[in-house]
Amino acid sequence: MHDDRREHRLDSLRTARAGCILLVAALLLATLVSCALGQAGIQRGVIRPPIIREHVGPFFLIARTTRTPECIAPQCGSSFAIDRINLQRDYVVWFVVAYRDSTGFHIYSYSLIRVPLDDRP
Repeated sequence: MHDDRREHRLDSLRTARAGCILLVAALLLATLVSCALGQAGIQRGVIRPPIIREHVGPFFLIARTTRTPECIAPQCGSSFAIDRINLQRDYVVWFVVAYRDSTGFHIYSYSLIRVPLDDRP
């Protein structure tokens, strides 16, 4: 009788572990599918990508639609003339480190994601 309880506990533990594994696998699959659908929607212009400007101390996360994906806004100057030029639009996410020290002001930018957008009227 003592062995029956132990077997029952092992069976319920295996069932719980299998359930957790299935739940994690389903969440990962849902995340991958939603990311792929989101990127396709943004690329085709169905979904408007968010503009993000967040910072913590010297670290910035910047995301926006741009016609000059190789440079971030403070480094590019005015975008008035750039908007009139017929260039491909991209959605770009940058990680930026900006700080001031005794030698001056320093900006280091790293492009994390670049998604070309369809320019349909």
